[in-house]
Amino acid sequence: MTSVRCSTRRMRCLGVLLAFLLTACGGGGHVDVALVFHSDLSGTDRVPTVATLANGTGLVTVDADRSHLTATVVNSDIAVTGAELRLITPGFTDDLVLILSLEPGTPVWSARAPLDAGQLEQLRAGYFYFNVRSALHPNGEIRGGLIEQLPSSAQWAHFDPWRQQSALVALQFEQISQLEDGHEWPSSGVSIGIGLGF
Repeated sequence: MTSVRCSTRRMRCLGVLLAFLLTACGGGGHVDVALVFHSDLSGTDRVPTVATLANGTGLVTVDADRSHLTATVVNSDIAVTGAELRLITPGFTDDLVLILSLEPGTPVWSARAPLDAGQLEQLRAGYFYFNVRSALHPNGEIRGGLIEQLPSSAQWAHFDPWRQQSALVALQFEQISQLEDGHEWPSSGVSIGIGLGF
């Protein structure tokens, strides 16, 4: 009977310890890592569809304290006249959230802005997308919705050459590299991964 009580007590202690560890690592709402979202942009994601060879890769990171987001897009085969982050809500209203600017000497369009709790919830629910405009298609030639996960090594390869020239790409690289459960990126040799805070 005594050994059963000791066993039960040990199990309770282990349960309490496990709950504490999960809370400390993010399971209880503790915020200590960035959030990462990526996007593949194409003409097929436009409504209506745009026939184009243009494509792009978008990246959004949210600071560990959830107060700001950083957005970057790199495009190919398109003479970009503007890039933006937009929000389409379940009620089908389409709102401009953030205008991106071209960083001099690079193909990177970027912006950084405050983020509120409602926007964060909508971002994580998949309602945000990138829209890239051209002279031929002033409303948008390519677009792509944001998915909450790390970019693939192929996607990151579009940004990697520009992290020395772009302060915001460098910031995103730093945020991603600090995530736990490292994943080796072939292009950089930096350990990148996802923590339990996701």
